[in-house]
Amino acid sequence: MLDGWVAAQRLQDDRADLLRRLNAAISDHDAKVGPSFLMRDLEDGGVADVWRYEILPLLAEHHYGDGVDPEARYGLATLRRQETRPVADRTEDVQPAD
Repeated sequence: MLDGWVAAQRLQDDRADLLRRLNAAISDHDAKVGPSFLMRDLEDGGVADVWRYEILPLLAEHHYGDGVDPEARYGLATLRRQETRPVADRTEDVQPAD
């Protein structure tokens, strides 16, 4: 959904890829982050501000008391260092039907 919105807005940023990486890093399905956090006009530094002031605090609350450092696990720098696979390669070890 976010990919389509970004394309329609003609944005040249990595917010959709970052959201995919973030949600891939979150093991609890109920804690995954929706696209609405990033579906708005964000000025310079806007994605970083949304991450810092909205997304990371949400995840910090989710991980309260379990020893997880949200910035280390879900921070922008961490996610941007991860290698992105091409869309065609994102299939999850699909096993052929018998």
